[in-house]
Amino acid sequence: PGPSLEERFTAANQYIYYQSDYYGEAEELWRSIVGEEVVWDESIASIRKKILQLPPDQLGEKMEEFNLLRDKLTKPRLMPTTSEAQDLCYGCLRAAIDMIEEQDVVLRRSMGAPERVHIEEPPPVEIDATSEKTAPDSKKSKKDADKKKESKPGSKADSKPSRATSKSSKKSDPQLVPEEEPVEKKEWQEIEDPVLKAKYREKLTILIHNVLTKSVDHITLAWRRNKEKHSENKNTYSED
Repeated sequence: PGPSLEERFTAANQYIYYQSDYYGEAEELWRSIVGEEVVWDESIASIRKKILQLPPDQLGEKMEEFNLLRDKLTKPRLMPTTSEAQDLCYGCLRAAIDMIEEQDVVLRRSMGAPERVHIEEPPPVEIDATSEKTAPDSKKSKKDADKKKESKPGSKADSKPSRATSKSSKKSDPQLVPEEEPVEKKEWQEIEDPVLKAKYREKLTILIHNVLTKSVDHITLAWRRNKEKHSENKNTYSED
């Protein structure tokens, strides 16, 4: 068998990407200019030459249609990405960031520079509002009910001890009152020596460049494997 339609179209058109739907539009544009009798040689340049031979009243409209079609064909269609490829690329970027942080610590220690400090605020303590409110009230209602059975109803003296006991139980219960852990505060230390600071920035720039270059190589390899896998699946479906 001879070359496929895609191979013939790519050979006849430089810097043009074959796409079946846009190829159909190019055929329709050719027929609208020359009719059904003349066969198109699958070259975009041939369409342009025929448009330039049209009368002025038709030239502008057809040339605008041609330019739009050519812009579509000069842009390659993006391959559909898979979740596997996205995970690989994301993992490469995360690994690059971790590597930059690790190498930065080693670089600062070797140069005698102060370590980089990550100042983070402690997360807010989450307290369940429903459990905090319902737990003391339920205990209080039970104690009040027990004391009302023992004493006369409506007496004010009997209700005061119950409030005191409920408050004391609320303070003594470790589940309701979380303990606050002391947070050690660290201050940021900048490199004061200008010569040391310039050398550190120079070495850090080289370090980041090397790490990101390796990361881009890994991402490129991941995309190539994804493309090969996609083309293999496409060929399998076409054979079926």
